[in-house]
Amino acid sequence: SAVDLADMSLTDDTLVPRRWVFPSGSFISALGHLKVRLDGGSPASTTNTGFSLKASGGGVYLYNRLADGGTPASVITYGLQAADFSIGRVPDGGTNWVLTLPTFGSANLIASLGNPLQLKVNEWMASPSSGDDWIEIYNPNAQPVELTGLWLSDTLANPKKYQIPLRSFVGSGPEGFLRFWAANGADADFTGFSLNATAE
Repeated sequence: SAVDLADMSLTDDTLVPRRWVFPSGSFISALGHLKVRLDGGSPASTTNTGFSLKASGGGVYLYNRLADGGTPASVITYGLQAADFSIGRVPDGGTNWVLTLPTFGSANLIASLGNPLQLKVNEWMASPSSGDDWIEIYNPNAQPVELTGLWLSDTLANPKKYQIPLRSFVGSGPEGFLRFWAANGADADFTGFSLNATAE
């Protein structure tokens, strides 16, 4: 059956569950797809939330209408994102979230992934004159690579200092470079440890 979404809401922040509310007349057909844009560069409208998602990690939260308790209906959190790829359930509506080719309004298609064993520490900087220390990872594969479950560290004595979050990816080609900040921060590209400028 079709579902009436009016007064349900979308957000990227659980502290603001009704950041964008589905307007009256918002229906999704049985086994259908409903396109909603998350474009912070355009004003909010009946089809655009008016906010964008961060490529450095976050979440998308769908909440039930207030009359139904306003509880979470569907939630997905993610880590670092590869440009021009999407994350989707395969098969549609299933429980398996994977990197997908953008298929706006139609069935999701799995993206081919490269070999994570080919990843390289490509460049790093300790104690820059301004800003935080950083580490650059390079993907030489022709395909994006999933980083989920990989670790970063500045010492072999403790190789598991920072685990890269679930659903994190690095792109390929010109998008195959990913910088991690060797500092404390809330986003998925902050490792929580710094680099030593004298010996490491």
